[in-house]
Amino acid sequence: MLTKGSRYIPFLTAGLLLAGQMALADEWIAEGQLGFGARYSDNPINRPDDSNPQSTAGTTGSASVEFERQVDNKSYSLRPRVTRNWHPDRELKDAEHTNLYLNGGAGISYERSNWNVTFRASDRGILTSEQEDSADFLRVDDTRQELSVSPSATWHMTQKDRLTVATSFSDTDFDNEFNTRFDFKSSSISVFYNRIINARHSIGITALVNQYRSEALNNPTDPVMLENDTDGKSISVNYAYQWSETTRLTLSVGEQSSDLSSSSVNQGAGIEIFNNNSTFESTQYNLAITNETEQGTWNFGAARSVQPSSTGTPAEKWQLSGNYEHSITPSLTGHIKVRGYRQEATGSLLSAVRGETKFIRMDLELSWRVSQRTSLVWEYTFRRRNPESTDFEPGLATSATSNELAFGARYKFGI
Repeated sequence: MLTKGSRYIPFLTAGLLLAGQMALADEWIAEGQLGFGARYSDNPINRPDDSNPQSTAGTTGSASVEFERQVDNKSYSLRPRVTRNWHPDRELKDAEHTNLYLNGGAGISYERSNWNVTFRASDRGILTSEQEDSADFLRVDDTRQELSVSPSATWHMTQKDRLTVATSFSDTDFDNEFNTRFDFKSSSISVFYNRIINARHSIGITALVNQYRSEALNNPTDPVMLENDTDGKSISVNYAYQWSETTRLTLSVGEQSSDLSSSSVNQGAGIEIFNNNSTFESTQYNLAITNETEQGTWNFGAARSVQPSSTGTPAEKWQLSGNYEHSITPSLTGHIKVRGYRQEATGSLLSAVRGETKFIRMDLELSWRVSQRTSLVWEYTFRRRNPESTDFEPGLATSATSNELAFGARYKFGI
């Protein structure tokens, strides 16, 4: 039986077929990577720590290709990718996922303006993809399909003044309809003005308006239908400082306001059970520091933001992240990534049934290049999710920890 999210599969399939044809064109540049390895995890499906989670060994595989084309003032890119995990244990077969990704974009540049459009399509398991769904309060596995399109236009009014108008549209579906995750659509439009003060400093301002619209959460055996809608707006001041030739700092601070509406209707009786309206306001910020040298790169970020979530309403998130990559020797590279966040549901109704969630993830990687195209890779991943228990879903709000070790090989190729 095809799920509602399966409608994205033709887009991904078409992209992969188109990618193969592009490789035959002289004007396209293509680079790809294949990966395969063995993996051990002490908690592969993120079970609560107090439920004696089952450990297992398995295998993983991946394939990706990056296509790029530049013709005069036009540019194109397409990046299909697929990952897959296997578990020999029959009890974990439901945790196997084939994760599909397709990203791409196109742009055209003129003397005083640039026009671009990017898109993302994916069909992935929540607990098996490398992308953590930060605005997701549940530890229950599921399959998430997402399609988003983002057009933008930039005008260079003077040598120091720039104006950008950007829009974004996205549609997110979950296969499992009855675990209190809402399918939702989101859209936004933003206007960004930036002024270069000198070679080191620039300042700007961003105004944004957005909408989140959840689809009805409706169990066929239950006449009660739930919906959540949000209208939001924000304004922020942006500052960028080129600290040195290798280090750059950016800072954004602003205010946002969201009007939330939650309703429940008994379809059988035609009775509205409740209709709750509330307003959520907060200060947002985003600090980022990046450093790039020949020996390695590092970056640090701290942010407070509001974004769509599987509750059908925005989630407020505080996040810290760090990334460091260093060439230990000409053939050996080390990489460490750390990210932690704390998030809360917004609105008077959802905040009562969704507790606070804390999450931390750390990835360590050693890559040894044994030839020009082949590398051996060792990886360790630590995850911990610590949700606050609520009366609404006490069985789902339980701390879960996992440790994962992997060893494999990667092969890069050109087409």
